[in-house]
Amino acid sequence: MLRRTFLKAIGLYALAPIVGCKTTVPPVAPFGTSIDAHCHVFNASDLPATRFIRYTFLDLYPETQAVHLLDVHDPDIVDSLIAFFEAILGANSAPSAAQEVAVLFRTARLKPENGDLATASAIAIDAIGKHIQKIQQSSHLSTLTAGRASADQKVLDVVLRSSGSAKARRLGPLTHVEARQAAAATFVSPNQLGVYFRWFRLFTLYRHKLVDLLISDTQAQGLKPVMLAPATVDFDKWLNQDVDGSPLAAQVEVMDRI
Repeated sequence: MLRRTFLKAIGLYALAPIVGCKTTVPPVAPFGTSIDAHCHVFNASDLPATRFIRYTFLDLYPETQAVHLLDVHDPDIVDSLIAFFEAILGANSAPSAAQEVAVLFRTARLKPENGDLATASAIAIDAIGKHIQKIQQSSHLSTLTAGRASADQKVLDVVLRSSGSAKARRLGPLTHVEARQAAAATFVSPNQLGVYFRWFRLFTLYRHKLVDLLISDTQAQGLKPVMLAPATVDFDKWLNQDVDGSPLAAQVEVMDRI
């Protein structure tokens, strides 16, 4: 399989606004069973996460279902969105495979920021709020190219529209409380940016938590999962960038334990 085809296949699932999102759709009564013969479970320590996101944005986005508010074929827009992703990872680093193995063997405690979706969401919202304030700082804008500064403003405008804070934008920079409120409103919104923010949060979770979410989403579709077969991939080779967070052998070990 070609690299771009492979990335598109796994990225399409990752971008789906299903996992960990609020929904008004009533539960579906089970009507069948599910055998997932080829699933992927990974977090930000398993791969060059920033490069993975850049590839999926540029190659995949036309096939997603979210409302299009930003042009993700614009490299400056992509850079601006990736800065939000890096802010979230900076606030809540992803557990390595070795750290998760220790948790599963009960030789280390489970960290709620990596194992509880609500806690991870709260940390992500705080990080997004702080990054919103950073975008509004003139000292930050002065370090950017004109294209990137314009892209940051476009992303910020989407945040403010999502949260109903357009008036605050005209009156000046948001306070810490206002920025967090805007971040929280955007985070739960069904639009394009809300989907991305919720997706970014998933990169900080334990893999066994991601498996739990995958099972939950399968059940929500009316299927009873009876088997999941994770396909472990050497993303370093696919993306031509080495990372040291979780070597492939450690990824295999943690998936075997799960």
